[in-house]
Amino acid sequence: MEPVWVAALVSLATFLMTAGLVLWRGGRNSANNTLDLGKMESRLAQTIAETARDLEDRQDSATKNIAESIAGLRQQMELNEKETMTEVHGLSDQIRRVEIWARDEFVRKESFREICARIENTVAEQGRNMNIAVQSVRDAIMSLETGNKFDKHDHTS
Repeated sequence: MEPVWVAALVSLATFLMTAGLVLWRGGRNSANNTLDLGKMESRLAQTIAETARDLEDRQDSATKNIAESIAGLRQQMELNEKETMTEVHGLSDQIRRVEIWARDEFVRKESFREICARIENTVAEQGRNMNIAVQSVRDAIMSLETGNKFDKHDHTS
């Protein structure tokens, strides 16, 4: 709640209380009552002003604390980002080193030539196996075709 609203509510409460006292006493001793009410009103106004200042000070303090917290969070986020980027670059360097090591360790000229020879032999063997399989299928088809001509049924008519 804004300090202005607090002050307005306290002033309204004071006014209503003063009006109630005047009506309750019936206006008797209004001169004495006026002095007493004046003192009371002065004290209430002073209390309202002090309360309003206190609320404004608290609000200013809270706003300052929030601003400092946000600034601190921004600084921490920047530090975290720098640290993260440093770690990412470090990991990237480590990955490159592992890749280079693996390349140097497992792909030497001799082993590369051996692997190429194995691949060539495997492809040639699979080609021979494929030719044999195709020849077997061809022979099976041919035997079925010639076998149909020997079953004494002529399927051409």
